[in-house]
Amino acid sequence: MRLIGKAVTILFAVIGLIAVLIAGAGWGILHTLGSFGGAEAVYKESDRFVLALDLDAPMPERDDEPWRAVFGTPTTTLQRAITAIDSAAADPRVVGLQATLSDSPLSMAEVQELRDAIGRFHASGKPTQVFSPTIGEAGGGTHSYYLATAFDDIWLQPSGDLGLSGFGIEVPFVHNALKELGISTELVRRWEYKNAMDSAARDSMSEPHRISLLRLLESWRDQVVDGVAKHTGLDKEKVGNLLDGAPLSARDALSHKLIDHIGYADQADDAIQTQTSAEERMSLDEYLGVVDARQKEQQAARAKMPHIALIQVTGLIARGEVMPGDGQNSDDVAQAIHDAANDPDVRAIVLRISSPGGSYVASDTIWRELMLAREAEIPVIVSMGDMAASGGYFVALPASKVVAQPATITGSIGVYAFKPVLQEMWSKLNVTWETVALGDYATMWSPHHGFSDVQRSQFEKGVDNAYRDFTEKVGASRHLSPEIVDKVARGRIWTGSDALNVGLVDTLGGQYEAIRLAKQEIGLDPDAPINLRPFPEEQDGLTALLDSLNLKQLASAAATFSRLSASLQPLNEVMGHARVASQGPALLGPPLSHKAP
Repeated sequence: MRLIGKAVTILFAVIGLIAVLIAGAGWGILHTLGSFGGAEAVYKESDRFVLALDLDAPMPERDDEPWRAVFGTPTTTLQRAITAIDSAAADPRVVGLQATLSDSPLSMAEVQELRDAIGRFHASGKPTQVFSPTIGEAGGGTHSYYLATAFDDIWLQPSGDLGLSGFGIEVPFVHNALKELGISTELVRRWEYKNAMDSAARDSMSEPHRISLLRLLESWRDQVVDGVAKHTGLDKEKVGNLLDGAPLSARDALSHKLIDHIGYADQADDAIQTQTSAEERMSLDEYLGVVDARQKEQQAARAKMPHIALIQVTGLIARGEVMPGDGQNSDDVAQAIHDAANDPDVRAIVLRISSPGGSYVASDTIWRELMLAREAEIPVIVSMGDMAASGGYFVALPASKVVAQPATITGSIGVYAFKPVLQEMWSKLNVTWETVALGDYATMWSPHHGFSDVQRSQFEKGVDNAYRDFTEKVGASRHLSPEIVDKVARGRIWTGSDALNVGLVDTLGGQYEAIRLAKQEIGLDPDAPINLRPFPEEQDGLTALLDSLNLKQLASAAATFSRLSASLQPLNEVMGHARVASQGPALLGPPLSHKAP
């Protein structure tokens, strides 16, 4: 076993060394190649062009693919796309905005944020157009059509459909399937609307669960009806009836005045070219290259502008290492807040939250760092993205102002905790576990049995303490009485528009509005130029590449394998004496428990 451990360690070390050498050589080559090209090379001062958007392309909230920076093509996040649209609105060379759209991957709140940006472009006096071969061909096109109504002209291909089909949510319940496998759960929640684990713990939807989801859909529907009515000039009742009806053909959609033109892509291209006298079209990625190059040129000037920090909280809020795309480590977020608050140039912080929550302790870590920033008289403005629920709402509480989109899912002021119980499963497999323990709580988190009475009492006490802390912080931060907090909490989710009505957010809008509020907080005109600085600072290409190769985790894995081989040697000797063939190690990890505000 020791030889195996040493071999594994050497293997990972060699892999790491090779990866570093390849990364360094590759970076040099790519950096050299990149210096000869780029989007700015095709950009001429005399050009008049239409900015072209692909609204079916993914626009994630956060760039979790740092390796793309090596190739000079950073991920087109939602905010980068919005930055490009806002820059284009003020750019005299950009004479129009054209988009293609069939099935947007964006959430309702993200659609609203993009709609706001398109509206600002329209306010500049430049035309906007969207073409679609079909919108939600098999249904489910309501939110895509809602996005399309932000444009002046909507074109639909003659063979296409307008797949309006209302709103619906389907929730699976696997409790009975788990029961067949012998798996159950120990679950405590505060309170009836905290339904995050209902899929595993119940065999049907509870009435509070149904009520909260129904209100969510009703609120979203009202928002879509308002947006469509403003674009079409139709009264809201008729729009509502059309949304609740069957999908429409292109001809029917035109007759109901839901679209403006029936035609093909080349005809739509001709129309926008005639309208704008544009000489060419430039893609969003190309124009972002122009924007990036311009910002680099202005870097010295921007350094003298007032600095506002931008910090993201995206995905699950967790303690310890988190895989890219899954969430963020609370210590990393807290450090970013600390660094921004202690930077003498930073005058305000904009915290962008797009998170369903996570660990109570991790959320509390971020909350504390934000409170310290507020105590240092640093204004904190929260911008909520598609979701800022549970722990995502918890970390927003220290803010000076909270901004949400009308469709943002927020609130969920509640706590749950659970552990799986595999006792029946082991019984079905004829596996017996024997326990030797000192103390009533030594095996409390073991998944091989349920809680004893004293363990369950302690379990519920921990959940109660977390819920009390959460609701007290809500009351103090939002200036709400305990009675009002009890009505808006209990784990219930709210849309941003409903959250505004019950006092959980301060105003509606996106990150653009949050930045405007931050400027006002520090005495600037809402349109004053600033230096918006991300914390932590964005990585250069080589650092991003090395991080994407995860060399630190490779080294950690090598050390773990080495320690594991040593610790398993006595076990393998016992199994060898018992003439049992070892097929691999049995790893006992930390208890699988989860507590989320």
